[in-house]
Amino acid sequence: MNGLLSPDDMMMAGAQGTPNNSDALMQSLYGMGDYADAGMILPYAITPQGERVLSFPAPVQSVARTVARGMGAMPLETDPYTGMLSENVLADAAEAAGLFTGAGLLAPKPAGAIGMSGGGGGVTRTIPPRQIDDLGFYSQALETAARLPQAKGTGQQMEAMLTKGGVKPDEIAFTPGLRGLLDQPQVTREELVGLLQEKQIRPQETVLESAKFESLNFPARPDVVTPEEYFDPVDLQEEIVDALHLNTDAYVEAAFGGKKTEKEIEDLIEKIDEVGFPTADDIGQETLDALYSVARDQIFEEYNMNPTYRLVDPDTGFKIMGNDVEGFDIFDADGDRIAAFEDSIAEARVRAHDLASDFGIVSGGFDDVRFNQPDMVEEGGTNYRENLLQIPEYEGMTREFYKQGHFDEPNIAVHTRTTDRNTESGVNDVLYAEELQSDWGQSGRKYGFDTPKDREKLAQIKKQVEPIQQKLNDAVDKRDAFYRDFMNKIAEKVGGVKITKDEFDKDYAMAGLAIKAKDGSELLSRSEVNALMRGTDQVALTADGRELPIDPSNFDGVDIATKMGDFDFRIRSARDELDNTRGEFGADIPIGPLVGNTEKFVEAGIKRLLIQAANEGKRYVSFSPGDLQADRWNNPGLVVHYDQIIPSVGKKIAKRFDKDAFTGNKYIEELGDRFTIEITPKMRAAIQEGVPLFAAGGQGLLAAGEGMRQQPQQGILY
Repeated sequence: MNGLLSPDDMMMAGAQGTPNNSDALMQSLYGMGDYADAGMILPYAITPQGERVLSFPAPVQSVARTVARGMGAMPLETDPYTGMLSENVLADAAEAAGLFTGAGLLAPKPAGAIGMSGGGGGVTRTIPPRQIDDLGFYSQALETAARLPQAKGTGQQMEAMLTKGGVKPDEIAFTPGLRGLLDQPQVTREELVGLLQEKQIRPQETVLESAKFESLNFPARPDVVTPEEYFDPVDLQEEIVDALHLNTDAYVEAAFGGKKTEKEIEDLIEKIDEVGFPTADDIGQETLDALYSVARDQIFEEYNMNPTYRLVDPDTGFKIMGNDVEGFDIFDADGDRIAAFEDSIAEARVRAHDLASDFGIVSGGFDDVRFNQPDMVEEGGTNYRENLLQIPEYEGMTREFYKQGHFDEPNIAVHTRTTDRNTESGVNDVLYAEELQSDWGQSGRKYGFDTPKDREKLAQIKKQVEPIQQKLNDAVDKRDAFYRDFMNKIAEKVGGVKITKDEFDKDYAMAGLAIKAKDGSELLSRSEVNALMRGTDQVALTADGRELPIDPSNFDGVDIATKMGDFDFRIRSARDELDNTRGEFGADIPIGPLVGNTEKFVEAGIKRLLIQAANEGKRYVSFSPGDLQADRWNNPGLVVHYDQIIPSVGKKIAKRFDKDAFTGNKYIEELGDRFTIEITPKMRAAIQEGVPLFAAGGQGLLAAGEGMRQQPQQGILY
């Protein structure tokens, strides 16, 4: 081969390793300029002007270029994103291999090619141009299938070549019909290409663009509800009484430590324990007031650690109230609760708008942006958009995925909310991601996907839950049996009707039962029974009209309130353990493309942002920081998402396009430093040549083909 590329020939190459175009011999050898359209066998080429000139045949040119690349005299071109060898490199290598094995002479030749045509006068298989969809994506599976050097083979062999060519398992799994085709004993390249051309996953995008909400007029920031506003006086009094009863020692010490002697404190605690719920007659008004004051201060202090926030729309009367621990509730103008347990005040704003629109109170349609609210977008910025990347069809789809209260569109794999912003050196040169998230992916992580792996996890959770559930059931049964026995003892004392278990089970959920005489009249009302259970003395009427005082602190030798408190503690503990173990995991979220884990939807979202920015002439794509997102959505996990996962994935993607592109913190006007990806000219050009929807890796097509050729026993048919 030294005769083809001698040291003198190397000296004739240009600065980038490309032969000098002024040398006709080298142009002919490498198939450049007038010699690019050379014959397959006969030694001449057709120039762009239609003239015939003497030339090396095309197969010899392919060998020369392949050798030159191997020796470093020509660049070894690779796809800028996938890292795979380019189509030209692969085609040359395949032609060179065919020349030495004879396959090239027997293979079909291009229609109208100069020279003899092998294989019965057919036409050469040509690699079609890359098929890029409207969003800038292409199918790595289709591109790899079209390049496969083998015409057919077993489904397993063809799948192995696809995988080695950089096709990801998800594209195989979710492309309709592909899994079934690859499970066949024999598959042709044409069958693969045909299926992928028809069935490749084609995402679609919904872009919501409009002005800010003109509906509900909530203020930009909520006000804090004071403890005095929050607590109903009667409810507060009950909380104080309960707190004093449950923590007597602590409150007595807090109120009188250093003011009374140890003996006086011990006597006071003993007296309170004796009566259960002391009155001014028991311990004196001044002492009682001091204890109540300490208990109230403690309750207020605990409340202020996590207070209730309130937003009121002065136009509609809609109100949002809640906090980050218990969630946020939404009330209409009449004060009726119409939604509950929204995770954050930002979520509650959106939900309130939806409800107001549903009720016809405000206008609003499906084309409105959903999250362009003061506390959901950073200050400044223009051209606000909400971009929803959807997967309308995929293998295994049983139902569409919707996220209530967010977007009305189905199967949103990833959504981004963007604005245009400025750097110090340019105007609107930044596409800024106010948010990059996947409700679908988040729901799958939280509740579990409908996959064998998550269903097995659910089965294990159910096994763990069984003994806890039994413990809870036993605690409830014991409490109910005690409660019913207590009520029937009272019924016996006052001459009332005893309560059966069926009656108790039916009505207990309605917050207690009244004790009635045989004629149906109440001897002790429901509220009076409940007061007894809390330890408050009551007076019951007997069947013969007498009054009968009942002391629950010593009813047949039992302190009813203490006993019920013990039962309730056991029940709450079991329920907490049950909730912590079971959670909300149900393994019922449909699985789909790009949402199986965080990295998948982040990668899809960043790629789409880069395509959008490249097409709009932007120089940068920047991202909102994690602390801001965590505060906005009451989700600490978003710090990792925005400050670690997005930068990590973003850097990997950027380096595939241009290893020299800047990725790191950059100053954005009005915001400060933000993680940013620079879109270099090289990156822009590469992006506009298409981006694979599913990220590609693998060893490249030559490795795939070589690997298969080394396994002739597997029956590859050439």
